[in-house]
Amino acid sequence: MNSERRALLLSILKSAFPIFITLESIAMIGVVDLEIAGRISSAAQAAVGLGDQLLYFTSTAASGLSVATCAIAARYFGAGNIKRMSSTIKSSIAIATICGIAAIIIGWVAADDFVRLLSSDAAVIQHGAKYIQLCSLGSLPYVLSIVIASIFRSIERTAESLYSSLTTMVIAIGLSYLLFEVGPWKGSLDALCVAWISAAYIGLGVSLVVLAKPAKQFAKSIVETEKRDCTVPTSIQIGNSRGQSISSIKPRRLTNAINSSRADYRNAVRLIKLLFWIGAAVVLAESSTLATDFLVYKLLSMLDGATNLQAAWTIFLKIEETFAIMPISALSLAFAATVAQMIGQGKEKQARDCLKYLVVATSIASSVLGIVLVTAPHLMATFTHADRQVLNNAKQMLFLLPVFLPLLAVRFLTFSFMEGAGQTSVPMRLALIGNVLKLVVAGLLMNALSIGSIGLVFAILLSRTIMAIGAVRAAITTGKPATTSEVKFKPVTKALVAI
Repeated sequence: MNSERRALLLSILKSAFPIFITLESIAMIGVVDLEIAGRISSAAQAAVGLGDQLLYFTSTAASGLSVATCAIAARYFGAGNIKRMSSTIKSSIAIATICGIAAIIIGWVAADDFVRLLSSDAAVIQHGAKYIQLCSLGSLPYVLSIVIASIFRSIERTAESLYSSLTTMVIAIGLSYLLFEVGPWKGSLDALCVAWISAAYIGLGVSLVVLAKPAKQFAKSIVETEKRDCTVPTSIQIGNSRGQSISSIKPRRLTNAINSSRADYRNAVRLIKLLFWIGAAVVLAESSTLATDFLVYKLLSMLDGATNLQAAWTIFLKIEETFAIMPISALSLAFAATVAQMIGQGKEKQARDCLKYLVVATSIASSVLGIVLVTAPHLMATFTHADRQVLNNAKQMLFLLPVFLPLLAVRFLTFSFMEGAGQTSVPMRLALIGNVLKLVVAGLLMNALSIGSIGLVFAILLSRTIMAIGAVRAAITTGKPATTSEVKFKPVTKALVAI
């Protein structure tokens, strides 16, 4: 490995660390919720799992927008086009605000129907519906915080997103334990919801304060660039310091000004379309994963001991998310931002070489991590306070973790390479195929053949293997990502969208 490649990999790891802390802080909030819910009952634990799966759809929409924001903004940043980068950021924040408000409305109105669809247990329905309704009130700041974090990644300031994530984690966890022990919400899941809402809004405030400094710097840079490069007026004034009226402006200059305004409007519309098409593919891919995990609860509800199996599935998801998915996701997000910047600089080959090293190293590391997690059975009891039957079911679901995690790492990193290049349609198709297959096979084995949770394990193994193989094949056979010269930084191009 030459010095340039080594420096690049170290740079990615350095960028991934604050992203990992950010993601892990959110995951730890979920672990604390699960631990506290275990003190109430298995039904409460299952309700938290159901609620989290529905609330993850909010984060999925935000993730799609954040991937699109990072892919476009980082490319402009790498090419030094600060004005286009600034337009991308503003459009993303506006869209995120709309998505956050919509998530609050949907979560509040549809909570009871969603829980009843997936569980027939009266206690699970009671806990789950209220948990979703209250937690959905924190959707707006949560979505905005995710998009703002992607902005920090795109401008190589990932460490600055730590202020918000750590603040959110400390407040959410601290308030959860405090409100669960004392006050009007003592001993109920409402304490967790109030803690989350408070932490989410405070964390957003911290994000906006931290973002203000680079925003001022970029605004100043744009003004200086326009003063240096502009040869025609960018706006029309009725009079100026010399008392000239609009009639004294030369017709040619007036026409240029009008054309410039129209071009800015067209660019803004194209940018929003580009954010939508790149983000929509990511949302569909991640939504398919969430939907299948969500519907597994429905499949488990048809088996004997449904509540215990649903609680075990919640434990499986939480352990995998907290200890494996979060670090792999952090590395993938940092890599996607690096890929976008390198393409902006015309370094497509170096990005592809970097992918190979990351896939091999991460696969080995994740396999070792899986062995550690499987051989630490006390981990589940420590985090969940669950009964023996729930723990036994969770162990059955987790025993192939040393195989699951490398397959997950291959898929995440390869997908991030394509997402960083703005080519999100291939990951979307692979995710849809793999997740539908998982759900069909799991339903067949668990219910039709009565294999139980072992059938679910086999279905996960099959779907992840197919997605990993498909991702590697796509990375090898897909043409090189769209280059700077091909897209010319126009907001909509077939080379960049490729959907």
